[in-house]
Amino acid sequence: MIENYLLEELVTFAKYSTSAKTAEVLGLTQPAVTHSMKKLEDELGVKLFIRKPNKLYLSETGKYTAREAKKLINNNLDFTKKVKQFDKDQTTLVVGFNAPEPGIVLRSLHDKNIQIKNNLKTTLKSY
Repeated sequence: MIENYLLEELVTFAKYSTSAKTAEVLGLTQPAVTHSMKKLEDELGVKLFIRKPNKLYLSETGKYTAREAKKLINNNLDFTKKVKQFDKDQTTLVVGFNAPEPGIVLRSLHDKNIQIKNNLKTTLKSY
């Protein structure tokens, strides 16, 4: 299984076209990016780059791989959002209040996960 950080580095490289800019954007060193790109090639068993002195270019396979990697990253983000939303939908917040203002605000949210309790009892103590 290809690690996500390798795909992110490839997509970033495809966007900026240099390992120096990729490293800068991702907060890495240039050698780390170069190492990651070589590791990705090794793991996939294909040549992603055309190597010239002091320059890397994406091959056609590299360009295709970067496009597919971008799709995978986006799908992973969608997956994460869906799971978090599902979890949120399983939770209900029960709110009670004594003044009308909080109820007005909470009702205006139209959030199905907020349950408003209007039957609070107040007890006045005299001292």
